[in-house]
Amino acid sequence: MPDNQGDYYEAALTIKAKLGIAKEILKKLKASSDARLKMFKTTCFGRWLDISTAYGDPLLVHLMLQTQIYPEPEPAEMWFRVGGYELRFGQMEFCLVTGFRFGHVPSSSETSKSWFRIRLFSRIPSYQSLKVSDLLQVFRSKEFAELADVDAVRICLLILLEVGFMGHEDKSVVSDRLLCLVDDLVSWNKYPWGSYIWPTTYNQLNRALSKRGHHVGVRTTRKRVAKYTLTGFVYAFKIWIFEMFPIAREFAMRERDVIPRAIAWRRTHALSWDTCQQFLDVDTDGRHPQTELTPTIDEQSAEWWIDSCRFFNDVSENLSPLSKKSRLEPPSQNNDVGSDDIEVEEQKPPLIFRDGRPQTHPDPTNESSYTAIPSMSHPVPPPRPVAATAPEISDFGTALSRPFFMSFYYGGNIEYENGEINREESTSTFTIPARHKMRYQEFVDLVYAAVGVEKEKFKLKFTLHFELCGKPNSSLITSDGTLDLIFFLAEKDEGFRAHIYFEMVEILQGK
Repeated sequence: MPDNQGDYYEAALTIKAKLGIAKEILKKLKASSDARLKMFKTTCFGRWLDISTAYGDPLLVHLMLQTQIYPEPEPAEMWFRVGGYELRFGQMEFCLVTGFRFGHVPSSSETSKSWFRIRLFSRIPSYQSLKVSDLLQVFRSKEFAELADVDAVRICLLILLEVGFMGHEDKSVVSDRLLCLVDDLVSWNKYPWGSYIWPTTYNQLNRALSKRGHHVGVRTTRKRVAKYTLTGFVYAFKIWIFEMFPIAREFAMRERDVIPRAIAWRRTHALSWDTCQQFLDVDTDGRHPQTELTPTIDEQSAEWWIDSCRFFNDVSENLSPLSKKSRLEPPSQNNDVGSDDIEVEEQKPPLIFRDGRPQTHPDPTNESSYTAIPSMSHPVPPPRPVAATAPEISDFGTALSRPFFMSFYYGGNIEYENGEINREESTSTFTIPARHKMRYQEFVDLVYAAVGVEKEKFKLKFTLHFELCGKPNSSLITSDGTLDLIFFLAEKDEGFRAHIYFEMVEILQGK
């Protein structure tokens, strides 16, 4: 890494991935039929048709690569030092930028026949490999309009992957595995594309300059210009730079609440070598870079992020004990959950029954007591035992081999740190045991029953607090898929206790 800004040198970087192919696909599908466009939009790559700026800004990428540092032992991620700031670009950042799911890629095995290839490329002998140029030839020919809609979408998915994300050239071979996978769009959409695309991207970017030793220290002159080429999804790295450095907003606009982040950016000004170097001026007020990317509320509830967190969690199991020291280590709990035990704490606010009788402590044996409504002086109702009114345990899911407790908090502010909850005195809490894997609706019903409010009058918003790779995280619970994260974490940690904060929002009548 150069010692000062004057030592950075310009180079002619060629980025092979052509994300502009997404615009060509959009135009082609629009010209074909609405059915094709709608079908493509439902796939895992559908959002990429909305990209507005596909240029890779190679000068900015090249400049940032010159700031790479190499910790020992070298991790499977990239680190950069700009000014006094050390910044990470790894799998989690790649996932947040692209929205590509990470997971365990199925091991290679004997592939079956691809009926997609048989239907569309019967002219090519089976012993010959299909190439990217073969896909592009059909895509850009009149034959494309005559294809079945689903086969037209398959062609577009393969082209966007190979040309737009991987940067493969026309002569590159399309693997038989991909051809078989695209036959089944359900499997295609669930495939961990982050785990597929990241290794190539990482191997291309990591030590990109030190591996080309003759570049280091080369100063651009009219006689000699350093040149090199990168494949993989380098565009994601460029977007990461935009996300990390506030100065990017002087040259590009980011649309709020759009995910994945890569399609939220639109460049407004071209970046010259001189303007790129302004990204390194981090000592000026307002230009300090972020130290890390953190998921937004919408990203936390996205299935691709939840699934990816499970994968990152699994991978960290293989790290040294020092590396995963604080990961998923809440205080030890007694997980011998009884058949009819529910912990209830701090029943502070009094209750007023419908007939006007005050009662400070509800009687769990008196079912009629559960028709209580909160006092107007205490807008947040107190917790109460749910044994008498909780819905019956359904037959859905399997019994948990290791039951655990779910602790709920509401009515006051909380902080989650080192696997523990710190809460204000006004925060009420209660605990429900989880003995089987339940659906989201059953989960919600249990909480409604515990706090004694009516569904028609209050809406509940849940947030799970947990640790991942030693860092505090949170995730909204809004569906079966997002609730499943709790059971996944419980499987991984013998002493797991779910910490769930929820808000009760009153539903205004007539709204």
